[in-house]
Amino acid sequence: MPDPCPTYATEVNRTRPDYVVYRPSGEFERDSENQQIIVTPTPRGTFLATWTMSTHENHPDQRIVVSRSGDRGRTWSAPVVIDGASASDRPGTGLASWSFFIQAPDLGRIYLFCNKNIGITDCRDDTTGILRFRYSEDDGRTWSEPFDHLRIGRGALDHPDPAVPVNWVACFQSFLNADGVPMEGWTRWGTGSPNLLNIDSEVWFWRFDNILTETDPSQIRMTTLPDAPNGLRVASRDAPSISVAQEPATVRLPDGRLLTAMRTLNGYLAYSIGTGDGAEWSDPEPLRYQDGGELVLNPISPAPLYETGDGGYFLLFNNNDGTSFGGTNPTDYRRNRRPSWIAAATYAPDDHQPLRFGTPRLLCDTDGVVLGPSRRVEPASYPSYFMDGEDRFLWYPDRKHFVLGKRLSARLLSPTGANGSR
Repeated sequence: MPDPCPTYATEVNRTRPDYVVYRPSGEFERDSENQQIIVTPTPRGTFLATWTMSTHENHPDQRIVVSRSGDRGRTWSAPVVIDGASASDRPGTGLASWSFFIQAPDLGRIYLFCNKNIGITDCRDDTTGILRFRYSEDDGRTWSEPFDHLRIGRGALDHPDPAVPVNWVACFQSFLNADGVPMEGWTRWGTGSPNLLNIDSEVWFWRFDNILTETDPSQIRMTTLPDAPNGLRVASRDAPSISVAQEPATVRLPDGRLLTAMRTLNGYLAYSIGTGDGAEWSDPEPLRYQDGGELVLNPISPAPLYETGDGGYFLLFNNNDGTSFGGTNPTDYRRNRRPSWIAAATYAPDDHQPLRFGTPRLLCDTDGVVLGPSRRVEPASYPSYFMDGEDRFLWYPDRKHFVLGKRLSARLLSPTGANGSR
């Protein structure tokens, strides 16, 4: 099938990346959908990347890949498939999706987690699954056999048959709580529908209690939080009986508390404050530029919140309520998930909302040029970020197609107008 985009070969540069991690073989090939990019620097100096690759999202060939860079992102190895459907899996089963890393530096290990379909589908094939992990002791060159013993604590939204796995997605990098214990935020969906916006969704967390010190991977323990029937809920504006709270991105505050931001179906983001150990969380509230300030608008699209690495914070979001570029509502992703904006934030210890956000700055845009099997326009959704030395790196999928990277300047991440002004 010919590429309908006559300038396909040049589209990789539209968002002005500094690095190209992966360019697919074509716009409609088995490697054309690439999303949820997690890149981490290792103690040995390797940049290690993982993401979900497929013909298109939720295709039976959806798989987890890993790529490595030994020169700080300038060149990358060809992606290696770590997990996915095998020849023995029934068609439409065995998918592997939504990977993330946890490093255990004292053990010389890197753990890779993902959602693994085991042949049972409740919502979608790539959403109903167990939490599988493998580990590497050579910076991602080779990986262990899979471990499937971690059990996700069940909640009120789950299928009543405990043999049916939880419906879940984890989409951002792991974080350390106030005690230095790795955690991961994730979304739990209700049962029975492949439409993930028409059923209940809640925000939950995993705490990997002994992963930094346990040498026997079969003895790793995980706690599902909160210890309650329901996670964090946000009533949907048009259907208040349904919660749409998804894709938490969590940072640590200087006072030891945690703050997580999440997407909603209401045209703006929400946030919750957690205890340092991640065990208890406040009821979600609308995220504002500051106490009493304007809402931080966003369609139902990813909005990761990061610690800059030098004492600050920043939010990466689409900065509209879903009606930009002719969008009809927050779900109109082929229109309203652009451009990508950055709003830097400072800690405000005496405020009810302990982060004050500055004036948004434009990061990049696709100019509305659609690309890829899902005809996407979003320039930098489901990214990851870290600071290495003096360099600040953002890694992102462009239109869930190209896998790219940018160096961010200190100025871009410095707040201006951090008083609710726009």
